[in-house]
Amino acid sequence: MMEPKPHIIINTFVVFFCLIAMILVLGYGETEFHPAVSKAYIVILLSTVTILLLLLSHSIASILAYIFNRKLIRQHQDSEDEPKHPIAVMLCTRDDWIPEVGHNCLDVLRIEDHLFICDDSESIEFKNRVEDFSKEHKERCTLVRRNNLKGWKAGNLNNCLRVIPGSFKYFIVVDHDNIISKDMIKIADSTLSCDPTIGFLQFRSKINNLIPTKFNEDLSFSIEAIWILLSVRMIYGFRFNVGHVVAFNRDAVLKVNGFPENILTEDLAITIKLLAAGYKTSYCMFTEGSETVPISYARYRARYCRWCIGTVQSWLSKDALLFHKRNSLHISADGLLLAANLLYAFPVAILLIELSIVSPIVISPSVYGGGGAALKLLTLLSLICPNIPMVMAQKTLVKALRAVPIQMAIYFSLIVPVVVSVLASFIFNRFIFENTGNEKLERQKHDVFSPNGIGTIIIEVAISVFLIINIFTIGPFGIVFLSGILTGIAFIMFDWNSNIINLMKYLPFIVFLTSAFVIFVSY
Repeated sequence: MMEPKPHIIINTFVVFFCLIAMILVLGYGETEFHPAVSKAYIVILLSTVTILLLLLSHSIASILAYIFNRKLIRQHQDSEDEPKHPIAVMLCTRDDWIPEVGHNCLDVLRIEDHLFICDDSESIEFKNRVEDFSKEHKERCTLVRRNNLKGWKAGNLNNCLRVIPGSFKYFIVVDHDNIISKDMIKIADSTLSCDPTIGFLQFRSKINNLIPTKFNEDLSFSIEAIWILLSVRMIYGFRFNVGHVVAFNRDAVLKVNGFPENILTEDLAITIKLLAAGYKTSYCMFTEGSETVPISYARYRARYCRWCIGTVQSWLSKDALLFHKRNSLHISADGLLLAANLLYAFPVAILLIELSIVSPIVISPSVYGGGGAALKLLTLLSLICPNIPMVMAQKTLVKALRAVPIQMAIYFSLIVPVVVSVLASFIFNRFIFENTGNEKLERQKHDVFSPNGIGTIIIEVAISVFLIINIFTIGPFGIVFLSGILTGIAFIMFDWNSNIINLMKYLPFIVFLTSAFVIFVSY
């Protein structure tokens, strides 16, 4: 297994400086600010833009690394040794059982392998379905449940680890919507048994249509985009697992005391723990499983906010400090930049608030005085930089053009809920994860500052009302901010198949293009 190389981080800074240099030499003249703009304001503005451009450079460096190493990524073979050990497949479900996934797991198992259904369901209906399936296949399948549901998915996995026999040295984690293959079982066995220092082997994933809806059809491009950014980590940078279609070394997981149960993203947290303990992590990109995008915007929003909260938890943990001490600087930097890209909502929110609500734009026509086109271009580019990897990941120009409006609508709509849910989670020391299952989503609405909670929605409405009242003074950036919030509220209130959603999906994109035109023509 190859060691991670530092090229991603080196190229990130090369792209970063080239990006700024190219824009500044376009001949737009010197950047000037309006006399009313304070130095502190300018420092905050430029710092925020710089951070966002650094994140953009990191994504571009990752995509370029993928383009130049695509064949190597796909052809890489970890080991060709014959399988030697039984594999435990741990299928995690919670009020979201899909029989096809259970049958798929049984179909790919070898004689010596076994399926363990880790069922945290609360619904009687889903409990009965899981029980019927396990009874029907009792010789090859074991149902594992627990008395309490503490620790989220990590608690579920740890409970199963205490139950499965010691003869299973390796296990594969499968979520309720994953499809796996026979090759994955064989490759996991041969790779992990060949090198006991490997903590996990993460397989690539593609989209499947187990639960087809209009929403996950519209966002199907996001899976491929994510894996383009992650697969290059097989050669460069920070290799973390995504929590499913991943094979673990059981001894390694037990040595670090199992999956962290106090962190929402157990996948990132266990990666940091394993790397801090001296284990290696590995990717396999020539064999793939599959997954679905959440079936609705509410579930997608809940999942994304969970990722953000868990990412902050993981990198603030004691294990993260130990990880930084024991791993190369470029691996640590890559991991932190990946985390920062996920948390784009914070710098983007700061930038939009600066340029609309608290900006001198309220007093004068523009925060920028004469000239300033270079900074205007940098500002616009930094606002949309998290969308660019999604667009660049598309295989054709037509697909890219189709993905842009929807991706931008989702992107701007998540800014307020991400900021509110992350801050509220840490301020009130209350971490909410209600991603799947209708009952859990309903429960989440009663938690005031959860991603879909009434408090979060009230804050979105309040900001929208303020921006509408000041529509003539907030300027183009404020209108972009407003369009994103209104789109998010509409996504929550209306069915994704409705005509109003078909219109709102394009609102932020149209507003952004119009605002960009106004900014350059009028000021």
